[in-house]
Amino acid sequence: KIVHARKRGQPIVAMGTTAVRTLESLYWCGLRTLRGMPSSALITSQWEPYMVMDDQSQAMPDDTDAFEALIDRHPETIGGETQLLIVPGYNFRTLVKNRWVPINSVQEEDS
Repeated sequence: KIVHARKRGQPIVAMGTTAVRTLESLYWCGLRTLRGMPSSALITSQWEPYMVMDDQSQAMPDDTDAFEALIDRHPETIGGETQLLIVPGYNFRTLVKNRWVPINSVQEEDS
């Protein structure tokens, strides 16, 4: 669905940091696939995007191309692990997130 939406020029909206990290990690795994790098273990290390962005020797592929390469390689199910960090300097347009606050017994009594 993501690839079809992007091909139609529709934006993808990820709600929250977990969704953002998941989509970004899929992109980086797709990038490795496009560049012929091993991607049998779909793991995105926390600093991989920053190292790749620092190396400007190769052009960055379009997100649709990266997603399609990953889907072609893993047509049934894609599973993996991410350690990706979103730190200042990571380029994205907007981040919408919720604020999770654990409820303790004092807060419960006040409710």
